[in-house]
Amino acid sequence: MGAVDSNVDANGAQGNMNKVEAVNSERGTVTSVSDRKNILSRFSFQKKRKLKKYCIWCGIPVLTLAIVILTLTQTIFKFRDPDITLSDVCFSGVTIDYSRPLSPSSVNASLSANMNVYNPNHYNFKFINSTIHVVYHDVMVGRISMPGGELRAGKSCALQALVTVGSLKLGSSMGNLYLDFEKNQLPFAMSVNIPGRVNVAHIFKHNVVLEYHCDVVFWVGNSTLKDYHCWRKVHM
Repeated sequence: MGAVDSNVDANGAQGNMNKVEAVNSERGTVTSVSDRKNILSRFSFQKKRKLKKYCIWCGIPVLTLAIVILTLTQTIFKFRDPDITLSDVCFSGVTIDYSRPLSPSSVNASLSANMNVYNPNHYNFKFINSTIHVVYHDVMVGRISMPGGELRAGKSCALQALVTVGSLKLGSSMGNLYLDFEKNQLPFAMSVNIPGRVNVAHIFKHNVVLEYHCDVVFWVGNSTLKDYHCWRKVHM
């Protein structure tokens, strides 16, 4: 009986040992799978982290460049309308040739003016020759030529306008001339289109047309300027 019991005990112990080894084997398998998941999770986290850093380092220069370009377009490269002012308007008065019958060709007057142009931009403005048209009661009575040139950034210049058609043919509107003489004043309209071009950093070129219009009124008695009103438009 003792021998039988010892055999039973030995077999039981061996079985228990086999069960422990099986459990340990199973636990080892579970631990191995868990380690793999942890490794994959850690690798995925590191990969996302590197990708995030890469996006940040790439995004900062792009964002900086966009801010710089936006700032330049709103400051240095932004086109500002040139400022034009009328000055030194000179009216020689009305002359009538009494040696012949009163007619449109016997009534003349001379007119000259200067225009000051200021370029507020950070680049030069180049313009070509232009002509001031002088209108008296919807009738063009004369032309005044203006020379072209190049206006540097932030500078101003005076464009001297000289009469090229000799004198203004006021007699082409005799009826209005009689009425204006009674009022002791002569109204004129002066308009000019100044074509030009701007060159931004020698890269961008834009054609620009400055449209300028003035209504001026002179006293007939002393040929002095009574009043004037001007406005301008810029076309690109």
